[in-house]
Amino acid sequence: MVNKIYNCLICNKTLIKQQKKYCSKICADLAKKGVIRPHLKETKEKISKTLMGHFVSDITREKISKKNKGRKLSEEHKKKVSESLKGEKAYWYGKKLPEEIREKLSLAKLGKKLSFEHRQKISEGHKGKKLSEVTRYKISQKALERLRNGNYSSWRQKSPSKTEKSWGDLVERIFDITLEPSFWVEGRCFDFRFNNYLFEIDGGYYHSFEESVERDELKNRIAIDNGYIIYRFNADNSKEAVSSIRENMELLQNIFKGSFQKNNEAVWISKYEKLLTKGS
Repeated sequence: MVNKIYNCLICNKTLIKQQKKYCSKICADLAKKGVIRPHLKETKEKISKTLMGHFVSDITREKISKKNKGRKLSEEHKKKVSESLKGEKAYWYGKKLPEEIREKLSLAKLGKKLSFEHRQKISEGHKGKKLSEVTRYKISQKALERLRNGNYSSWRQKSPSKTEKSWGDLVERIFDITLEPSFWVEGRCFDFRFNNYLFEIDGGYYHSFEESVERDELKNRIAIDNGYIIYRFNADNSKEAVSSIRENMELLQNIFKGSFQKNNEAVWISKYEKLLTKGS
């Protein structure tokens, strides 16, 4: 004997054995108010209004969770779900959050850092994924547009490292000059600029990889092609930054000719070395 399948008269959901006409008390209450026809916009609106502010208890959630645990959707079902969420059918299609909510979300996430495990999961999730040629082209065009307009997103606003800050601060004090930090040329960021000179402070570890070497060579070519003279100083920490200045003092004196003052070199280097010794 084949069991007949009955649907709810309001929302058209499949009924279980214990239910006779309606899938829930909400649908039954709507039926009492005169709502009978399923799938009407008015019906859906009334259901959504009735459900507004309705919270499912923890016990009910556990029951639903246990019931759905281990349940696997068929490939056909997955395709239907996927199609129902694409394009104009998607809930957020053509919609935008109000500015107030955007600001609240932005403030809530401000300063929050993802844990190492979380980042690893994201990294593993993206491994092996290949972007289509169309997507790559769109990304490159957007990036070029930002570069032309000078509008760099937050991740492109490079802040100097502690080593770079120490190097730049000491050079400025010795030679009584002002360096321009994070100077961009053709989409590449250089640590410091002074007139037509560019300065890069390279850490031994990060700049030893093959990719880093290739990137540095590319930056050197970009600097030269745009009429700049580039100098690189090796320093992994603040102490090495001070040493690199002392070792290349003659070179720096030639670069900052008009700005160099006698005795500044010895005074400021000794001061910095004392500060670094205290800090260590």
